[in-house]
Amino acid sequence: MLEKEILSAWLDLTCKMMRGAKRAVLLVDVEQEIPQSVQWPSEEAAPEELVRLARQASLQNRLIVKKLDSNGLDHILATPLRVAAGRSVAVAVQVRIKPEQQRVVLQLLKWGEKWLELLLRHEPEDADTSDQLLMGDTRGEGKRKRRLVAPATIALMCALLAILAVSFLKGDYRISAQATLEGSVQRAVVAPFDGYVNSAPKRAGETVAAGEILAKMDDHELQLSRLQFESKKDEYNRQYRQALGQRDMAQAYIYKSQISQVNAELNLVERKLERSAIRASMDGYIIAGDLSRSLGAPVELGDVLFEVAPLDSYRLVIYVEEQNIAEVRSGAVGHVNLQALPGKELGFAVSKVSPVFEDRANSIVYRVEAILDQQYPALRPGMQGVAKIEVGERSLAWIYFHELYNAVVLWLWKWLP
Repeated sequence: MLEKEILSAWLDLTCKMMRGAKRAVLLVDVEQEIPQSVQWPSEEAAPEELVRLARQASLQNRLIVKKLDSNGLDHILATPLRVAAGRSVAVAVQVRIKPEQQRVVLQLLKWGEKWLELLLRHEPEDADTSDQLLMGDTRGEGKRKRRLVAPATIALMCALLAILAVSFLKGDYRISAQATLEGSVQRAVVAPFDGYVNSAPKRAGETVAAGEILAKMDDHELQLSRLQFESKKDEYNRQYRQALGQRDMAQAYIYKSQISQVNAELNLVERKLERSAIRASMDGYIIAGDLSRSLGAPVELGDVLFEVAPLDSYRLVIYVEEQNIAEVRSGAVGHVNLQALPGKELGFAVSKVSPVFEDRANSIVYRVEAILDQQYPALRPGMQGVAKIEVGERSLAWIYFHELYNAVVLWLWKWLP
């Protein structure tokens, strides 16, 4: 029982140091019909495929790599471990990593072989020990004390192995940041003139087609103005013809100028009447604007009534904290997981690192824009999630401790003379 607990601890520590590990199984004495096995996570039963590949790797004494998906990210790595003489051991690990990162996983398993060999050489306490202790056998007591040294040695080796792993192993460093989805183009629909809202059949959250009516302005005053200018035009035309009949060319020229002025006023009224029906300029999605509760409310020329974004073209806005912005470059790739689509990683490429920043509650964040690799019908402007930008390989020690190092350096700079 003690051996199985130690093996489980070895597998647990090894998998936690391994980037992208999902499941693992360790088989001891593989040649037996029912070998001893431990799995990680311990609360889950090991998949039969992991056990089969671990046994096959031990019997064939070779590394086995099996691809699980078409993207080439999910793999099973099964390899024999050279440990104590007379015992066959194999491990199989399911990981989600890039193919070029397999060598990192194999290197970590290779470093763990010596540690595992020491664990398997530790002899279990024999059945007579308890009897010897009851009868006062000092030899049994001395043997027990010597065995108690092993856990301390194992703990020291664990610490040394962890230090070596984080110092020399490398992994992909990814910057995590909050992200928001925006339309690649956002069109503002504004009030065409001063007036009042008459009707608003559309509101935020609805899809619209190009040319579809979003709202209508009250045009009663414009209709009256048009009648007034048409009446003036008829009067000036009558006077113009009368002046021509009397050969009064000077007066005829004045009436002609007045007719041109009325035509200009009439054209302006006609344009306003055409624009009193506010229409969408493109197919899209209304992301802002709801006039259904403001019917009859006055609006002024230029007031933004609606904002429309396209449904098939988006950009991702990532808010990177100031301590990480120096690592981000245009062209960097990454993945985002949106709250509306949990578990679905969407790829993107950084298109612009903007100097624009926002002063938030606890930090300064900079705006980084990215383009999604693929558009999905379920996407909508305003969706939020967490983006991870890949900036290259770093040692595990740097990945896990660089923030602490930076904080200490700044603190020392502040307080040292």
